[in-house]
Order: sequence, then C-alpha cells, then structure tokens
Amino acid sequence: MVAKTRIDDAIRKPPSDSEEVAELSLLVPAWQIAALEEAAESEGITVAQLLRRAVNRTLSQVTLHQPGYYYG
Repeated sequence: MVAKTRIDDAIRKPPSDSEEVAELSLLVPAWQIAALEEAAESEGITVAQLLRRAVNRTLSQVTLHQPGYYYG
C-alpha cells in the first residue's frame, strides 16, 4: 500500500460505501479484547469504531514524510 496525501477532515469521517476499506486481523490477549469491548461500550460505540478512532488520532499526530516513518 502506498501512502496517500490526506485531508484532516477526511480522515475523521467513517468510511462510506464508495471508499476502499481493508480488514485487519489483530492478535491480542483475551483480557485486552474484554477491555476494548468495555471501553467501546462505555463510549456507546462499537469496538471497530473505537479502533478506527485510535488509528485516526495516531495518524493525525504523525507528520507525513517524517524521517523513519514506515508507509508500507
């Protein structure tokens, strides 16, 4: 996958039917899954929404073309 230039507003929106999406498999301990479910429930959102929020926050803090940042 090649890094694309992004617009901050676009990264915060949930994916629409016309946007390309990818599925990620995570290998995490069961206690972390339970903690994610609990955290998502407390926010009134799904675990997927919680994880997308975490990814979006992380990416919004990363400066594009930062030396040492892996775009693969």
